[in-house]
Amino acid sequence: GGEGEENAMDARCIAALMACLGDAHLRFEEWHSVVEAGKRARAKAQSLNHARIMCKGSYLIGYGYMMIGSLREAEVWLSRCHAECIQGNFHNSRAYLLLALGDLALRQSQLV
Repeated sequence: GGEGEENAMDARCIAALMACLGDAHLRFEEWHSVVEAGKRARAKAQSLNHARIMCKGSYLIGYGYMMIGSLREAEVWLSRCHAECIQGNFHNSRAYLLLALGDLALRQSQLV
């Protein structure tokens, strides 16, 4: 376990995210796979008791839901990620999260 396992999990999460971001015409199913990757990361993190992977999993779930258009779900997961960032003092993750929260707020405001 440990560092190598975290890096492998990160690589899989990043690969899932990049597969989506690399496609200009994002398909619904691809964002669902990001949500699933986040859920797998969180499940793995729980077994390892690993706060940083848990936080990244929450981010992937929230971001994936946002891109699918499930904004309420996205808000729940990104808020959870925010709490996990603060609790774990994960400054880099929090920077990404703040961008995602800004994106989410913009999408929510367009619904009004």
